[in-house]
Amino acid sequence: MATVEVTCLGLCPSSSCLLIDVQPGPRILLDCPLEPQGLKFFPVAYGSGNVRVNGAASTSGLLHTAQLGAVDPSTVDYVVITTSHNMLGLPYFTEGSAKFQGTVIATEPTAEIGKLMMMELTQYISTSSFGSSGMSEGGEGEWYKGPGSVEMGPGRDPYTAQQVESCMSRVKRLNFGQSLALSEGYAITPYPSGYCLGSSFWLLSKPQCKVALIGACSMGFPLRTPLPPRFDSLRNVNVAIFGDLLPSDRLVTPAGMSVTQPPPPAWPFRDIGQAIQNTLQKGGNVLMPITLGGTSLDLLEALSMWCPDFGVSGMNAPIYLISPTANSLIGYLEILSEWVQTFDATRREREGRIDSPFVHQSMLQNSRLHIISDVHDLRSSSSSTTTTNMPTQPPTSTYREPCLVLAGHPSLRFGPCLHFLKRWGQKAENALILTDNHWNKTRSDANGWGLLAPHHPLYMQIMFAPLDSRLTPAQAQSVLQHLNVQSSVTPGYWMPADPSNSFSNYWGCLSTVTVQIPSSVIPMLMEVDLAMQMKVKSVGDVLVARVNCNLQEQDGVKTLKTLRSNMKVENGVKADGDVIFENVIYGSVRPVALVSSLQRRGIEDCEMVSSGKSSKERLTIKIASLQIQVHIDADKCLIETESASSSDSSSAVTDKASLVYDAVMEQIVQV
Repeated sequence: MATVEVTCLGLCPSSSCLLIDVQPGPRILLDCPLEPQGLKFFPVAYGSGNVRVNGAASTSGLLHTAQLGAVDPSTVDYVVITTSHNMLGLPYFTEGSAKFQGTVIATEPTAEIGKLMMMELTQYISTSSFGSSGMSEGGEGEWYKGPGSVEMGPGRDPYTAQQVESCMSRVKRLNFGQSLALSEGYAITPYPSGYCLGSSFWLLSKPQCKVALIGACSMGFPLRTPLPPRFDSLRNVNVAIFGDLLPSDRLVTPAGMSVTQPPPPAWPFRDIGQAIQNTLQKGGNVLMPITLGGTSLDLLEALSMWCPDFGVSGMNAPIYLISPTANSLIGYLEILSEWVQTFDATRREREGRIDSPFVHQSMLQNSRLHIISDVHDLRSSSSSTTTTNMPTQPPTSTYREPCLVLAGHPSLRFGPCLHFLKRWGQKAENALILTDNHWNKTRSDANGWGLLAPHHPLYMQIMFAPLDSRLTPAQAQSVLQHLNVQSSVTPGYWMPADPSNSFSNYWGCLSTVTVQIPSSVIPMLMEVDLAMQMKVKSVGDVLVARVNCNLQEQDGVKTLKTLRSNMKVENGVKADGDVIFENVIYGSVRPVALVSSLQRRGIEDCEMVSSGKSSKERLTIKIASLQIQVHIDADKCLIETESASSSDSSSAVTDKASLVYDAVMEQIVQV
């Protein structure tokens, strides 16, 4: 029997950071994200000064992770990553100490895009006024000590680019459907989850035991770039473990729709496109704080398809994508055709040619989309738009307004978005559109005050449109019923416990759930030489064979090996005469068939006599000429010889009994 123990390490139940301990089997950390809550309380870097929020006096402990301190890294065998966003805290686990000696596993796009997102983060922080020279081990900031510290988690100093490179050297990159052998006979395989480019859920399996590790996943539809989810690959799993799910307090839907209903496929892309068009037509500018990964790639594709509508007085409004890693990401996307869904006609047509699988390439070629590494590389196209706030360094692209700017960071605490918030925030014709699902308004913060507080007063238009397509509870229940999952582990707030559906719940940080997986079969391997020696016999529709061998177990894998020459056994007897085992008899003796067999041997005087109760009936075949009786019970057959006459020798009696014995053995199988 296998046991799966799941411990939630995320600061809230929806966080995808779970410690999964399979016994016997590997110990796995599922995802290692940054926790967004802490940045809402940190100061904002404007030039050389900081704007303090909530009385923050210290800038140490800038970033927050899950409760990784509750886990000894030396006991973790593998870290499995589901999305690029969920690996941003990985250096704190792999590089924070020398104890972790395991392997990080992710799909190819998840690993590469996640690396670029971490590099982007390090450069944003290093160029801010509260940059750090590198993370410290532990690193909890003084500001977070006290009553709220457990909820907020340990504050961490930012990691460096060198630590990111070292962390990524531990990553094993897989393709969808590619299996990797783990310890204790398990293998792990990624399948598309449909949430973002390269996102996956993972099947941890070995014979008689299948565990599904499900992070962020969503239903596919044509406006999005990732491959649609392959839920059928998880059919009939023993345990399905859910991590990164849609929290109810972040669910934002169109007016008039219930929060339990999934939003229509084109929403909120449709509303975002309409808001951008309305703002640009009025001469305003649009700022969209993003990170270059996750659902932001879907946004870039949607903007590329709607680009012809963003015109003002016959002049096309430019789109600026500002990020230190933007050029690397755009270049990397060109080789990802196999990772992009193609049931959209436009993409199928582009895939047939040697073209980019992404529509945004046409905007680059037409100079509608401008890739900018640093905001200081922009230059105003006329003196009328140049202000003291616009950088005057040598340009790489001409800047003009009105325009649409995509820039980081969506926390609104650092990055080039701060420049445009200060430049445009006091004018009502401009717009701020917040699409990141981790930094957005919630039900408890309907006005987004925690996110926007350092920037008030803001007079620009503000739109909250989180691109969050993760499964709703109703969708997940439907998936589980379709897949015939035996047991499920989910957050308690997200899917209430239901014994009929075999749900188990964890309720928050450091909450633990244990699930038992019964197993009636123990899988083993067999050496080829041993298999060649086997003598297989049929027992009805079943093939059976006796195996004389050694059983060896190593790393949880059991192997049947050939005996050494001095230990070999023939018919249950060793070379020195010791009896090791008796032959095993399979099958049953059928009286009518036995009489027929005896008659073929010339024994004609067979008389069948039944005796005993019906439930334990004994049938006897009397053979007068041989003075032998054959007693047939449900579970045995007895050949009885009568007292030999003076004319019969003992050898004659034995010959008679052997004749009957051979007839009986025709009815059964001996192994």
